[in-house]
Amino acid sequence: MRFVVARYEKDADSPDSVTDLSTVDVHAVSAMLGVPAAELADVHPLEKSHRSELRRLTGLGLDLEHYEYFLEVLAD
Repeated sequence: MRFVVARYEKDADSPDSVTDLSTVDVHAVSAMLGVPAAELADVHPLEKSHRSELRRLTGLGLDLEHYEYFLEVLAD
């Protein structure tokens, strides 16, 4: 499995940016989301509580005032 972060302008239907997180380990993503690795599927909203760990893992910042972010789990 691999991961991407999709960024949406608030109330938009399609993302304006997608960032590939294929270098991030599944266990690190699991720990950040608080979801067992075996149960990672579909889409997970990213919130303020994920901000510092996501930045540590990827360098990606979250502008939660202007955008909504979702971590999407994709099959290999």
